Amino acid sequence: MEECEALCTCIAVLCSGRLISIGPSQSLKSRHANNLVLQIVMKSLSDREQIPAKPADRMSVLFKSVQSMTADIPISDFCLTQASLTDVFVILNQKYKEQE
Repeated sequence: MEECEALCTCIAVLCSGRLISIGPSQSLKSRHANNLVLQIVMKSLSDREQIPAKPADRMSVLFKSVQSMTADIPISDFCLTQASLTDVFVILNQKYKEQE
């Protein structure tokens, strides 16, 4: 999927041989995977959680929230990113299969 995002201007998502969505990668992400991925690495284990994000939400607010948690929880590192094209593919395929 990384190659598609880097090289393609328009991406089509197929499920069971049917076209279920098409558009630029950023458009697909904002339409179908409207969430941010918060990855927190703790000193003893790591986890990945998805949090819903509204278009008006700012990453700076989310970063401040995580930074304030570091006093109570042993967090060694964290990063906040947009959902990937792989996430979009998985979400679209799950929705399509639920409709069948």
